[in-house]
Amino acid sequence: MFNLEFFKANMAYGVAKPNAYDVLISSPSQGLSPSIGLVAEEAELPGKAFATRTMGLYGPAVNFAYQEIYTNLRMSFICSSDMYERKWFEDWHRKIVNPKSGFLGYYNTYVQEIKIRQLDGNGNVTYEGTATEAWPISIDNQQLSYRSQNEYHRLTVTFAYVRFVESEILAFTSGSSGVSGFQTPSRTQYQTPSGPGNPVAQ
Repeated sequence: MFNLEFFKANMAYGVAKPNAYDVLISSPSQGLSPSIGLVAEEAELPGKAFATRTMGLYGPAVNFAYQEIYTNLRMSFICSSDMYERKWFEDWHRKIVNPKSGFLGYYNTYVQEIKIRQLDGNGNVTYEGTATEAWPISIDNQQLSYRSQNEYHRLTVTFAYVRFVESEILAFTSGSSGVSGFQTPSRTQYQTPSGPGNPVAQ
């Protein structure tokens, strides 16, 4: 049964807003570039899932997880008039494949970390995740048109990476540690008496 007071107590934290974030991104040759992260007009906290195997000879089949699966990460960047942002990512691409010789670079020389941080209304970090061993797998087309006089160029880049790891947690009362080793936030200060319609906060 819905408990209004319990709902209001938990909503005292406010809501996370998708426009409150920042991005920290580096390239192999130029290192951390605050200006690139600043013009990350669109970013995302990537999802993840488990690859499963189905087992069972008799009765209902059971799915068992055997591997984490991460989706590619897409970001959109505002382009300056000198197209610096496109040149920055094309330079990264040249570290992956030499455009003249066609030779591939060594994997460890072109992968980087990308940090994506969710912020609260005061600019404090409430969640931080790191895409490890990330590299730009594709740079999307940029359309040119005489009809687009009042628009600006956006550069959409898709990144491959190995995994997305939580590296910051909410600053609430610490709960029990999860499998990853990070402490899970607990909201015990908002517990209500157990019983029908009064779930206990965990």
